[in-house]
Parts: sequence; C-alpha cells; structure tokens
Amino acid sequence: MKNGKKSGGGILGGLALIVLGIMLLSWNEGRTVQTQSAINEGLKSYKDVTSEQIDSKNEGQLIATTGKLDLSNSGELKDHKFSITVKGAKLRRNVEMYQWIEECTTDENDKETCNYTKDWSDRLEDSSEFKESGHTNPASFKYESEDFLASNVKVGAFDLPERLLNSLSCNEKLNNEKLTEMYKEPVEDFRLEGNYITNTKTEEGTQIGDLRISYEYATDGEVSLLGVQTGNTLTAFTGKKGKSLFTIRR
Repeated sequence: MKNGKKSGGGILGGLALIVLGIMLLSWNEGRTVQTQSAINEGLKSYKDVTSEQIDSKNEGQLIATTGKLDLSNSGELKDHKFSITVKGAKLRRNVEMYQWIEECTTDENDKETCNYTKDWSDRLEDSSEFKESGHTNPASFKYESEDFLASNVKVGAFDLPERLLNSLSCNEKLNNEKLTEMYKEPVEDFRLEGNYITNTKTEEGTQIGDLRISYEYATDGEVSLLGVQTGNTLTAFTGKKGKSLFTIRR
C-alpha cells in the first residue's frame, strides 16, 4: 500500500476501513456495492496523519487521523424548551410516545394475523395504516427529538465540520440526579420521573399519546476521523460511483 506509512496519529488505517466495509454488508446489495467500491478506492489513496498540525501537502487527500475533541472555545449546550444545559459536543433530546404497535404475521396458508400492543416508540406509528380499527394513535408528536450541536469544536488542529459532529455518538446519559438539578421550572404538565421528563399522570397511569423525554450527550474524549483534508477541516471523499466516505468514531 503506497500511502500506508503510519504517523502514529491515525485511525488504524486500512483496518478501520475494512471493518466499516464488513458493517455495511447488512445494507441492501446495491448500496453495499457502491460503498465497497468507495472503500476500495480509499484504501488505495488514504494517508494516516497526525491531528496536531495540518500539513498543506495533504490538501485534497483522503486522510485518517485521531485526536481529542477540544471544546475550549465552545459554550454550553442548552435545550431552552426544558432548560436542560450541559457542557459537551452534542446534546440529544430523545422523545418517545406511548402508542399502539401493530405486528402482523402470515402463516403457511397465507393467513395474516395482526397483534396490537402498547409500548413506547421514538417514531410515529401510523394507525391509519393498521389492518384493524380500534387502535388509534395521535397523528403527530407534540415535541420532537432534536440534536443541539456545539460550535467551534476542534480535533487537534482541525475544525470539526457540522456533518461529522452531527453523526457523533453520545456517550453519556442525564440521570435523575442531574435532571433534578436542571429541571426546576416544569413545562406545562411535564414532570420529572426517574430518568425521564414525562406528562404521564400518576393517578391515571400511562395513556396512549403520553410522552417521555430523556437526554444523552457527547463529552470530550478521543475520536477517529476519516475524510478529505480541505483547508483546516475535512470534507467527504466521494468514490467514482457516487458513494461517499466521511466518518467519525469514538
């Protein structure tokens, strides 16, 4: 591999790309072929570099690097609706609704049987498409899940682009103790219960349409990046068949 020399600051190079390719095998065949083609192209041309300084000689090249998320120039993240504040790279509000869930199966005689259960779901279960009536869900969420992203985040000398920051996985959850410190002024009829902010009324029990909200966030720490060096940041590498490579991993 021509550019396989390691600088000690990279993403384990080709190994990470191969692992990524294996993970993508579960995708539909057409998309996997395109992605694998892009990975093969990347393996031939990527360069493993340090994140501590930007070398202009790597401009326009696919690079792999690791470094710590630097939040020193970033302010706190806040969900103003529920007054939740953290110091991190990303804050995610997860909203689930208690809904009817339809599960249908077909036996060997092509007879379809549908079962209906109540459960929490973070996506809207469209009851208008249910095979049987009598199980009605709300048509929308009153509050949606949402991500709040920090600004001016760096990894070493690189500015972390919003697209990568948006795909960064969260590694911490806000538990009851932390939520109690923040959730001082209840919103409408939402109260704190355990690790959730919910509008379920204790005396009535959980009802269809009730919401529960939880939070998780991404702290600082080491990450691995893969992308094309473009000035002092990274952009996506696009293969000949149109599939792009652009990743961040803890």
